[in-house]
Amino acid sequence: MTFSDKTIVNYVKKNFVPAWESVASTRVTTFDLGGGKTVTGINNDEIALYVCRSDGKVIDILPGLRSPQETLDFLRNAKADLERTGGDEAAVRANHRRLLKAAGGVPLSLPVLRAQPAERRDATDELRNMAKKSVFVAPTERGMVVQPKRPGELRAAIHFNMAANSLKTPDNWKIYVFETLMNEPLKGGGKRFAPASLTVR
Repeated sequence: MTFSDKTIVNYVKKNFVPAWESVASTRVTTFDLGGGKTVTGINNDEIALYVCRSDGKVIDILPGLRSPQETLDFLRNAKADLERTGGDEAAVRANHRRLLKAAGGVPLSLPVLRAQPAERRDATDELRNMAKKSVFVAPTERGMVVQPKRPGELRAAIHFNMAANSLKTPDNWKIYVFETLMNEPLKGGGKRFAPASLTVR
């Protein structure tokens, strides 16, 4: 719904050079329950919206699919920030410090940008991820809006890490944004788990 919204489409076309990258194919996961019984499910991909300078360095990130209005607000603010700072690294980082302070500071559970990928999932983690997706669906007059849980914490994590790190490309951010923040492994493809791989915790 968000990226088919005409207001969003027109705003992006007028103010940005849009680019799309599929960072992982949809995963099909099969859990072998034994006795010839299986459970198969699909883990749908998450999305992240990056606003970059002309050299491809990111100045802001909106993790997770948001409503058209929230996405439009993010794009307008990012465009205004880019125009105000000129994309200067020190000014961009200072802007994220200001936004973090305005949002109430650093949440206690804030994940920090890591250099290495997140740890590999076992079958139980995969099943839990499928059962407790990081999104909720809210009905509106025009349709269903899918948004991430803890949207404020996700943005605070972005502000904190963008204030603390040098500007990077989307490729440098994707493991952190998808695997750490949104708990969405960048694996794609299919995976099959044997009965013994499911554990009770």
